[in-house]
Amino acid sequence: MAGIVDEKLAMNKEKFGVKNTYNTMKGDKITEGEYDVIIEAVGLPQTQEAAIEASARGAQVLMFGVGGPDAKFQMNTYEVFQKQLTIQGSFINPNTFEDSLALLSSGKLNV
Repeated sequence: MAGIVDEKLAMNKEKFGVKNTYNTMKGDKITEGEYDVIIEAVGLPQTQEAAIEASARGAQVLMFGVGGPDAKFQMNTYEVFQKQLTIQGSFINPNTFEDSLALLSSGKLNV
């Protein structure tokens, strides 16, 4: 898991058993070619590029982060071909926010 807040990284390591954490604000480098599933949840070009680079052969890269309408990132298409990557985009449905907030408020999730 990569992030910029040490406390959040530590919490995810403790609560969810995250194996590796990287504080990219402090210059930690994400290991390239290691991960089978990558969830990119920021939407910045540099984090999208890092997601592709960190993926292992046959990995699934989930692009959940929302960039601006004109945001673009560079991708080595040969790397996608060579690694046999599956890249999946997503679209948020604004109607799910209310349900999500209700679920979080219910206390049914241990977050």
